[in-house]
Amino acid sequence: MRKSKKILAVTLAAAMLCSVLPASQANAAVKHKGVYSTLKNGVLTISGKGKMPKNMKFRGNTKIKKVIIKKGVTSIPDNAFKLCKKLKSVSIPNTVKSVGSYSFYNTAIENITIPKSVKTIGAGSLCNCKLLTTVTMPGKFKVYAPNPEKNEDIMSRYDNIKSVKLNTILDISNMKYFSAMNVYTWNKDTKYKSYDGVVYSKDGKTVLGMPLKRDELAVREGCTTFDVQAVAYDSVSKDSDTFACGSLRKVIIPESIEKVVDSRNLLSKTKRAEFKVKDIIVKSKKLDGNSIALLSTCFNHIETEKFMEKFSNQIKKEDGMYISNDNVLVKYDGKAKNVVIPSYAKEIADNAFYTANVESVDIPDSVTKFGKNIFELSSIVKVNLPKNMKTISEAMFKNCSNLVDVKIPDSVEIIENEAFSGCSKIDVNIAFGQNMKVIKSKAFSNVPWEKITVPASIVRIDEDAFEGPYEESMKKSVVIESNSKKITPQAFYVSGDDLDFIGKTSLEYSKNFKYAATKAVARNIKYYGNKKTKLEYSWAKVKGAAGYQIYASNNKKFKKKIIVNVSKKYTSTKIIFNKKLSKTYVKIRPYKKIKGKKTYGRWVKTIGNRIY
Repeated sequence: MRKSKKILAVTLAAAMLCSVLPASQANAAVKHKGVYSTLKNGVLTISGKGKMPKNMKFRGNTKIKKVIIKKGVTSIPDNAFKLCKKLKSVSIPNTVKSVGSYSFYNTAIENITIPKSVKTIGAGSLCNCKLLTTVTMPGKFKVYAPNPEKNEDIMSRYDNIKSVKLNTILDISNMKYFSAMNVYTWNKDTKYKSYDGVVYSKDGKTVLGMPLKRDELAVREGCTTFDVQAVAYDSVSKDSDTFACGSLRKVIIPESIEKVVDSRNLLSKTKRAEFKVKDIIVKSKKLDGNSIALLSTCFNHIETEKFMEKFSNQIKKEDGMYISNDNVLVKYDGKAKNVVIPSYAKEIADNAFYTANVESVDIPDSVTKFGKNIFELSSIVKVNLPKNMKTISEAMFKNCSNLVDVKIPDSVEIIENEAFSGCSKIDVNIAFGQNMKVIKSKAFSNVPWEKITVPASIVRIDEDAFEGPYEESMKKSVVIESNSKKITPQAFYVSGDDLDFIGKTSLEYSKNFKYAATKAVARNIKYYGNKKTKLEYSWAKVKGAAGYQIYASNNKKFKKKIIVNVSKKYTSTKIIFNKKLSKTYVKIRPYKKIKGKKTYGRWVKTIGNRIY
């Protein structure tokens, strides 16, 4: 009895203590699991271990003035402190690995440190923070965007951020996220170094990254290489062809610059930078023709004649052609419809005839080097290529919709990506030269064709090389004389190549049937309750085949498979699985009988994804 009275007394005392303590202190006495929060006098403290719960959001809370996240917390969720307009101070520990999208959107923070530990940062996390001036953050991270269709800005370019200070090594592709006047690299970064808030190579010899918000870039004296990456890195918007440095209006290139290069293959989707630079001052007298051509391409909002005047000692103009002292045809800006390139020219630079209003161009045998996109979108009808030409360069005639007359010399070995893409009037049934070896992706994309003969000399044709429009009455025929395994049947893809159209293409392997392969599609997966999945499968006809062998499985290694053999009469079949599947793996090979034995061609794999 005494013992029970003692317990009752302790309980009553504890209850009285709780009744006089503030609620927050009373809560602190309770043991919590996971991550929890307390708010006292405007200070929000996030404590515990693990991720902040997704529903732990304080959106629009006007009582929060300071946030302290304790060590042990590993993430900040989307919209966590969004619209907390009185929030001025944030402390984030080095246990946090991810910061959610719009987590600090439209708050009153003035500076913030995102620790080295953070590997993922959400889009919009620091946007619309009007008082934010300094951000310390990692240089290497991935951006998380809950809606990929919208842009992936972390900071708003309309805010007033003066400096981004990095506390880890820089991934140069992340420059497009730093909407600030200055970017300062980490002092232990082994590849990059900041000078006056601009990013250079570690030795200071190459300029690589200008902060987004600057309207003027004065390259430091002593720098020898101007990488157009510095000002032409791509916009953060996936659907945009504009460039991130939209505020740039003036560039000063010092005497020390010796060459201009373009490393934008790391970032850029387009070939030309569309920023609106109004003035470029070039003090260097050492630039070669290709360097001048690159600058001309990037600063294309400056009238060509005015731009070339800056290089009066390095370039001469002849019949509308600007040709450098090292014999590079930099740009054509003339009015003549028929152009004859002079015999002393040795090279044609990128974009030299881009959008030019010309009808014919004669290229002399002296020209041995060719840039990219030389005639893109020009009105050219006829071109004479040099006899010793080895490569048709990338996108050389892209979207030249008037081009009719072009003869590929026997010397040509390689046709690069998109070389004739969009040339809707040329005859693709060209007799490829004796030395032709490689035809790369989309080389003849959207060029109408009915029959293609692939000669024995060709060792490689990439996927979609002859991707073309489908015409209802047209049957496609491909004769392959080469024995190479690197000629993919998918090179002859037809737009709209589905179950109805693919069977109208025939492939003939005239030399050796063991190299034969077809192109195939697996589509229209249908469910019958939870017990069955039906797959419709179609392929192109292989001439001379006696039939086709098909393997189908829900495993990409085909450990358990359905085996189907189909007669040569058919180019489609239906495959039924006795279970519900969201993805299927199918492969097909043709076969024929030689001396009474089956000889199989090559397997071609396809993946079928659920449509309905």
